[in-house]
Amino acid sequence: MRTTQHNVGGVGSGNGDYLSRKEVAMKFHVTERTIDNWRQKFQMPHYRIGGRIRFLSSEVEAWMKTLRRGGPLAIANS
Repeated sequence: MRTTQHNVGGVGSGNGDYLSRKEVAMKFHVTERTIDNWRQKFQMPHYRIGGRIRFLSSEVEAWMKTLRRGGPLAIANS
């Protein structure tokens, strides 16, 4: 896990923005619990900022692309 001091953005603000669990869940049409599971079991990239979990939009997109190509989540679901 990495810690950083960046501004927190929101959905639609660009690829360099940080998203909350709720925003990531909405983006991928899953529950916040699913996001927690992906983070804990499948090393979804995240940051702890001010005691809260945040996700860098560009890193989450890249992580999802690796999963679509047979990454750990695809293997776990087979």
